[in-house]
Amino acid sequence: MIGHRGIHDPSCRTYTTSTWAGVTTAANTHVPAHRRDQLERLIRYTARGAVSLQRLTLDANGDLISTFTRPWSDGTTGIKLSPLERLEKLSALAPAPRVHPVRDAGCWAAHRKLRGASPPTRRQQGIETQARPVASRWAWARLLKRVFSLDLEGCPRCPSGRLRIIAAITCRPVIRRMLCRLKRAADPPPLAPARLEQGRFAWTSV
Repeated sequence: MIGHRGIHDPSCRTYTTSTWAGVTTAANTHVPAHRRDQLERLIRYTARGAVSLQRLTLDANGDLISTFTRPWSDGTTGIKLSPLERLEKLSALAPAPRVHPVRDAGCWAAHRKLRGASPPTRRQQGIETQARPVASRWAWARLLKRVFSLDLEGCPRCPSGRLRIIAAITCRPVIRRMLCRLKRAADPPPLAPARLEQGRFAWTSV
């Protein structure tokens, strides 16, 4: 088995994964030492080019003509692009880092006959839809509610009321005076070294 850490035990049936530049690759293929034909086939498969040069020709004007393996539904058998246009098309095929490449299957596949039977969207019908405003960032209270199911915006006195932020106090003396006025602990718990058995902290003594 060839993986990102060298040669692995062929008996291992778990997938070997490798992450580099935001792209994760999984491989679970091994070649026995005496099967040189399988090794040659694997090397030829991994070393082949991304674009077939057998169906690529250069015309008199310097443009590149690519011939398709089979004609399209409209009868197109090839495409003619300039070198810069071809590089632009090829660069669009490279997946972006840390982005999952989505591939449609079933009736949504590219050459599926049932794809045309799906109802058109409002944009395809020419109906303009009002764009919804998208918030640039989530509020901290909304994030806490989503992650920990804590509704910090709910009023404890009236169930239908909602709380809102009126001020953000960062001055330590002011925070200390407010906590002392509310008869709360104004000082954080003292730092203690790690212990083998964690004992219960006396919060009432603070």
